[in-house]
Amino acid sequence: MPSKHKYTTRTFRPKDLAAYERAKEALQQLGITMDEYLNMCIEYAAGKRDSFPPRPPFTEPAAGATED
Repeated sequence: MPSKHKYTTRTFRPKDLAAYERAKEALQQLGITMDEYLNMCIEYAAGKRDSFPPRPPFTEPAAGATED
């Protein structure tokens, strides 16, 4: 059965899962999903956008948090 999705799936495997989760939470503050943000980054790199996507507010990880 053919795929019902409009776009072909691409696989992304972040090296730092804790950083990925922090980024995802920070993007929620901007009302942007990780998928939307990564697509904006790709559009910027491909010359389809004049400016890099907005950077979410950065907060240090909680004390004692571990990076895997």
